[in-house]
Amino acid sequence: GPGITLYINEKGGRVAIIVPSCFNFHRQVIVQNVIRYLYKNRVPFPIVSGSAYLLPMLFRKGEEDILVVFNGNTDPAFVNIEYHNKQSIDAVLLKPLDIPCSYKLLKRNEKNNYWETGTAVPYMSFLVIKNNTI
Repeated sequence: GPGITLYINEKGGRVAIIVPSCFNFHRQVIVQNVIRYLYKNRVPFPIVSGSAYLLPMLFRKGEEDILVVFNGNTDPAFVNIEYHNKQSIDAVLLKPLDIPCSYKLLKRNEKNNYWETGTAVPYMSFLVIKNNTI
């Protein structure tokens, strides 16, 4: 069956070996925990959760970051973003056949900087968080 091996090599580096398998919500959580382990809980990029079919894409150019989250699920989905050291996050929602609209994210946990959408992101929509806000 699918497996994961975590170890620390002879130089002190953290290593993860993951056997590919079908992707679901439980595998998403496992992979995210492996990422946290590898970065010693100081992940330098956003971690997105809320549905197994939320597809995050991070674009960086100099000081500018753009995070795009596509909801590929068959239902609307709440988006949770874990990103440290940010005070506020504003976003734009791109829905099929609709005008782009401003979208606010709510801070869920002051200590860990978890953010969530106040309303669900519709099916086949993109949540775009741009500039230096992420």
